[in-house]
Amino acid sequence: MTNKYSAAALLLFASLASAQAQDAAKIANKVLGNDGQPELVQFTAEGKAALRGVSSDQVLRQQLALGQADQMVQRAADTDQLGMVHQRFAQYYQGIRVEHADYLVHSKGGTVESINGDFEKISGLSITPSVNEKAALSQALNKIGAKKYMWQT
Repeated sequence: MTNKYSAAALLLFASLASAQAQDAAKIANKVLGNDGQPELVQFTAEGKAALRGVSSDQVLRQQLALGQADQMVQRAADTDQLGMVHQRFAQYYQGIRVEHADYLVHSKGGTVESINGDFEKISGLSITPSVNEKAALSQALNKIGAKKYMWQT
């Protein structure tokens, strides 16, 4: 009985190793930040061919291992003199913008060549406010302590 489980475990390990090797063959360069998240991913010719026709947001979802609560929303796109298209995406977590978390997708001829940026891995964060709007405004006004505010003129 244990031989059956050992064989199954060995087969599972071999398939995972094979899948990782195939993914590694598609990436020419991957730079990780201090937080372990990719800051730069450059694709090989094989990787670019595999990504031909795949949407930029799908490439980000795959490469950044986005969860259900994570969204990358395109904010801008421009084309440079070499014909490279640079799309800028903003990160959202459960519909709330993650400040300073932006990612760029660089493509040419509809094929993603590389991605780079800053992605924050967030999990288990509650987005339910712990202070209501009226209390928050009152605390802010007390902290600032101005005699008159711009909206009052």
